[in-house]
Amino acid sequence: MAQTTTGTSWRDNAVRQSYYDWFLEKEGIPVYRGNYVENVYTLPLGDWKRLGSRGAYINLANQQQTDGYVVEIPPGSALNPERHLFEKIVYVLSGTGLTQVWQPNEEPHTFEWTAGALFAIPLNAHHRFFNGSGSEPARLLAATTAPRALNQYHSEDFVFDNPWVFHDRFRTDDRDYFSRPGHSWGVRSWETNFVRNVNEFLLDQWNEKGAGAHHMRFVMAEGAYGCHIHELAPVTYVQAHRHQAGAMILVLSGSGYELMFKAGGPRERFELRPGAIISPGNMIYHQHVNPNPEPLRQLAFRGGTSMYGAGEGGAEAHMAELLKYELEDPAIREAFYAECRAKGLDPVLMPLPQRG
Repeated sequence: MAQTTTGTSWRDNAVRQSYYDWFLEKEGIPVYRGNYVENVYTLPLGDWKRLGSRGAYINLANQQQTDGYVVEIPPGSALNPERHLFEKIVYVLSGTGLTQVWQPNEEPHTFEWTAGALFAIPLNAHHRFFNGSGSEPARLLAATTAPRALNQYHSEDFVFDNPWVFHDRFRTDDRDYFSRPGHSWGVRSWETNFVRNVNEFLLDQWNEKGAGAHHMRFVMAEGAYGCHIHELAPVTYVQAHRHQAGAMILVLSGSGYELMFKAGGPRERFELRPGAIISPGNMIYHQHVNPNPEPLRQLAFRGGTSMYGAGEGGAEAHMAELLKYELEDPAIREAFYAECRAKGLDPVLMPLPQRG
């Protein structure tokens, strides 16, 4: 049975761990926790029997709503086919290849990808990933809602082998599903099922969170799990903000640092470079900082989509709190100014508290 491992069922261990934690142990690959992953491009992986390759889980911020994983496809090879009752968004870290997506007893959709591509797998659709190179591996980063689904149903069979077909999300006869152009949907939001390269995607300006910042949210594959790109202008930083745990933020380009702190508590600094992932804890203030002459672009997997009940200006806004520049500890801006000036750069000056 799918719910047993070495003769012991999850229910025998239910007092000690969640179903999701039990599932991770059974998968038998490395699991990275905490709030920071230094570099997903070089992240050590382990043999992954279920997918027939090598991989590692990323379950950060001490929460069990969302997770991620890195998987590597050997040259000239493919992952095992799968389907599942949780949503998944895939970012191509390196390599080239193709993906097939299909419904039962129907011809598959096939689309190609290279490094920088972003796409979502329609809920519970069959899919399989292939490496397009005979000499180089391909490495993918997936963000999913697996913890939520596994803990809710307590059944691998139900989650990974469910016959229900969501025709309202994906029909195989919709032949341009992954190739048709996307379109604007609402404010700073784009509906699409495939982005060729998120590093080149044109963003909308959004100064409310930080001077010169740019932003775009994505609605993909009729999913309720969302992602967005945020780009900081050079020599600036965003206002500290906090929300529920579960965000997984990948640095795409540029460099800088992240501050995390509880209200009134000490600050922890994490270095941001391409390949780094940060994930703040529940209602922990965090602040993206760019003391450099190039933009800092990040891809964040978090929350719901603007189409399905969340996102900036929607339900998610009520869970987020901004700490205005005027109210932050002055030491934050002074340290930022000093780092910029030490590099010979003129920083963007942040608003100061108004005197009565």
